[in-house]
Amino acid sequence: MRDKRYFVLGAASFLVSGATRGAIYDTDKGSVFSLSEDGKIIVQKLDQGKSISEICKEEGVSKKELQNFLQKIVDLGLGEFAQEFRVREKVEIPSIRDTLSFVHCEITERCNFTCVHCYNSASLCKKGKELKTAEWVRILQEAYGKGCRRMQLVGGEPFCKRKTLFEVAGEARRMGYEGVEIFSNCSLLTARDIASIKDLKISMASSFYSSNEKIHNAITQKEGSWQKAIENFAKIVEQQIPLRVGLIISRANEATVEETKAFLKEQFGIEHIRSDYVRPAGRGCASDLISDSMISAQAVTSPSFAKTDLSTFAKRRCGHNCFMDKICISPTGDVHPCVMERDVSYGNVRRASLEEILASPTALQYRRMSKDVIEACSECEYRYCCFDCRVKARNGSDNITAKPWWCMYDPLKGEWKMSKKGGDEGSIEARGEC
Repeated sequence: MRDKRYFVLGAASFLVSGATRGAIYDTDKGSVFSLSEDGKIIVQKLDQGKSISEICKEEGVSKKELQNFLQKIVDLGLGEFAQEFRVREKVEIPSIRDTLSFVHCEITERCNFTCVHCYNSASLCKKGKELKTAEWVRILQEAYGKGCRRMQLVGGEPFCKRKTLFEVAGEARRMGYEGVEIFSNCSLLTARDIASIKDLKISMASSFYSSNEKIHNAITQKEGSWQKAIENFAKIVEQQIPLRVGLIISRANEATVEETKAFLKEQFGIEHIRSDYVRPAGRGCASDLISDSMISAQAVTSPSFAKTDLSTFAKRRCGHNCFMDKICISPTGDVHPCVMERDVSYGNVRRASLEEILASPTALQYRRMSKDVIEACSECEYRYCCFDCRVKARNGSDNITAKPWWCMYDPLKGEWKMSKKGGDEGSIEARGEC
């Protein structure tokens, strides 16, 4: 009697095909596993109902070889053998509703610094009629109605407009916003400000560029900015106000990144420190801010991704990882896809409701911009686990669907250009966790 054994993927396992290779997403544990070209074809056929014996004949492989391959997948918890084929009931992929999760509120365009890389080219100049407190409150109420519970108050430098800043922050907390954060350069903070921040249970965030005072001041183009920052970091931490720090890397400070992180941890006990490279927005488009070593350091040369759980998998199949449920509202009311994407406006809150703006054709185009419409990415098996920044990818060009320039993977060949090949051609293999 012929062996009619079958194989089925687990309820939380999803096969995603690329032009050449494939990947199995374990949406329960958030892991992603790569398959060779032959492995992808075999798993596809088995998942469609073909028996192990049929696959052996069609693909010209021995039963032992095939079962060894499938056993690896079983051992990873991604599937199981079965005596008869059954359509496996999958975990339900959550529907992505038209909601918001985060809103950046740019309280003012003015800033007392003129940082060399500023994404919105902020300065002390006021370019337009800025939103008043009542307008911000209406906007936040509309965002709250769409599910938003987290927001950031930013500028410019928000303490250039202190009264509006605290009025809006207070209203947001009373409204029910669970996460309210002020992003500031921390140079204008007073003792009274810090007391108010603590009373309102607001978090703080700031940029810091180097443990070297001269380098930091050169980037902010403001003498004394380093000293003010460290003085106020100490006061914020002393009051046990949550503080995170962004370290933006440019040619000027790339050599001091690690020592700067160590300085912030040792001097202030700051643990939430995130470093990122200058993005090509505003003054950040200047070519002299970027070095060759920075470009090389950003190259992705092997499959290494953050955890991709079920909600993340669902979101990235339907839309963009940032644009889909986040927005930025400028000081004059323009709604942007994100703080960096200044060239695109969905509309203005003074002329339409947030509901109408987010339903506009432009908004829908950007919010639904999954990797399925991005050049080359649409052919890639990693498209639903790979984070995407459109501003960085288009790099000042008008091509909004440009392939990320830092990705060295060619899905048409299944190869990483700057590393060893992504798998042995023609082999049947289940590769390790990415």
